[in-house]
Amino acid sequence: MKRIAVIYQSKHGATKRYAQWLAEALDADLYENKRLKPRDLAAYEAIILAGGLFATGIKGISFLRDNAAALPGKRLYCLGVGASPAEPEVVEELKKNNAKGALADVAFFYARGAWDVQAMTPIDRAMCSMLYKSLRKKEPRELPLWAKALVDCWDQKNDWTDRANLMPLINRVLKDSQPQ
Repeated sequence: MKRIAVIYQSKHGATKRYAQWLAEALDADLYENKRLKPRDLAAYEAIILAGGLFATGIKGISFLRDNAAALPGKRLYCLGVGASPAEPEVVEELKKNNAKGALADVAFFYARGAWDVQAMTPIDRAMCSMLYKSLRKKEPRELPLWAKALVDCWDQKNDWTDRANLMPLINRVLKDSQPQ
């Protein structure tokens, strides 16, 4: 029986790639966050949720939030994947917006993913386009880091996924797995 489960919810593929790399590096079982139930995770000591960032919310985090009481004694970790550079302010914003209530003690991590406006759904493209247009009207020095990154990479296809981006999370999980 494996001790670690990696669950993910990916819309465009970068999060899935990171989840697969995590599962490989940690010899963990991998689950897509579809129809997953807390009982499916009963045998695991640690659970890592990986989800893409959408409006600073982590896709799939509701699974952990809604089922935290059904996962007692589990070590929980969360990986947000987005287009912003992995700067401390991005990680702090991620924690501020997601580490609430039952998730206050969850360890949060961030990895830069990918960006391709043309691959987005029409609804996502329209929403991002409205945001982009509003950001372009502001002074660049007034924009937060994530907004600067969006403006800078808007019409370019970028893939920043890199296994090295997972090392802080992998190291933390391995450290927490050591007998006390």
